[in-house]
Amino acid sequence: MARGDGSGVAAGGDSGASGRRRPPSGSTDKGKASATASASASGVTAKDPTPTPASDPSLFVPQDETRQQQLQRTRDVWKYVIQGQEALLKGRGQYWLKCRLCTQIWRGTSTGAVEHFLKLLKPCPLRTGEMVHKLVVAGAKVVPSDKNTQYLLKNYRQLHGIAEGGATATETQDVEPLISGYEEPQPPTTAGMAPPKTSSRTELVAAVNEGLAEGSTSNTRVASLQQTSIRRWVDNDAQKKLDIAWADAMFCAGIAFNFLNVDTMQKLHEVYLEVANARPKVKLPSYKHMRTVMLDFIYLRIKKQVHPLTACWDESGCTFITDGSSDRRERPVMNFLAAGEKGAVLVATVSMTARKKTAQALAKLWEQIMREIGVRRINAICTDNAEVNKMAAQILERRTDKDIARIPWVLCTAHCCSLLLRDINKLDWV
Repeated sequence: MARGDGSGVAAGGDSGASGRRRPPSGSTDKGKASATASASASGVTAKDPTPTPASDPSLFVPQDETRQQQLQRTRDVWKYVIQGQEALLKGRGQYWLKCRLCTQIWRGTSTGAVEHFLKLLKPCPLRTGEMVHKLVVAGAKVVPSDKNTQYLLKNYRQLHGIAEGGATATETQDVEPLISGYEEPQPPTTAGMAPPKTSSRTELVAAVNEGLAEGSTSNTRVASLQQTSIRRWVDNDAQKKLDIAWADAMFCAGIAFNFLNVDTMQKLHEVYLEVANARPKVKLPSYKHMRTVMLDFIYLRIKKQVHPLTACWDESGCTFITDGSSDRRERPVMNFLAAGEKGAVLVATVSMTARKKTAQALAKLWEQIMREIGVRRINAICTDNAEVNKMAAQILERRTDKDIARIPWVLCTAHCCSLLLRDINKLDWV
């Protein structure tokens, strides 16, 4: 029995060992090494916990200025990208790069720097048409399916008279210069409120003052080139009249720009073209043309009309007038006007839906609008005699800024007369 048990245990042990025999330690190490090699060969690597300039921008060390200038002389892309330290170990000749515009940091070469501005997915959000044009002239390629980059490039070349090959209009033959369709100059910006400093408006003002034909050879750098062309106005006065008429009608009626994208609108255009049988043929102003060229054109025309009313503010000053009202949807708004000796001008309309109506909030809002007009131009503040307006005026009188504190508050005479007549009408003998 003892021998049988012992033999049985031994046999069981041998059979168990043969079924679950562990490999030697040396073979285990070889297996791990082969697994690591295969993983690295397939491109799957373990996450490296070591911080890099991409994860920690403070680790980015730019090359000296001499090296940066040397790179800029070799390729234009280095004017928009800063080269940092070399990516060690796994760099393989690559450097850490940093975009001068969006400050993004990545690892690559000059080719990777160009791809940062021309790649299809998530390119540099601050790139311009001028940058794309220079990179393409230097030999870079734009993906045919990348409509955004194609639009930037095409619009920049169109506005600057540059042919598809990169040559300017003056270098090509049989190319007529683009003549500005705007006939009204911009009034001086010193009188009244200055227009918002947007790139499209700056570009339009330059076209008004100098003409697009002269501006095509200008070296002025524009931050954004998202404006459509006005080439449709050249030699087609009927198109210009139609665009202006549509702009006046839409802006006065408060019609959304998407109204021009409705199918029935296109049918309407075809009908009145058929009835009128216009020569030459005109096109319906597009959504983009209406919200860029025409909006800026109407803005400049209205500004010219308002200029005589605001020119006297620097000499005789104006009265700052404000009152609450409601829009077409019965939402509360506050209108701000400035009245001089030549007449009153609507300066701003502020929605009061999500704003506080306390005296402190009103005083802060009044001061903001007054500084946009010019504090030294304002002679008095005129409102109705509501208690909150009185308290807001008292807060401004206690300002440490003497230019604000000196402005007196006066009652609206028309409002006082209206209240007086209302009270008189309540008398029994009236």
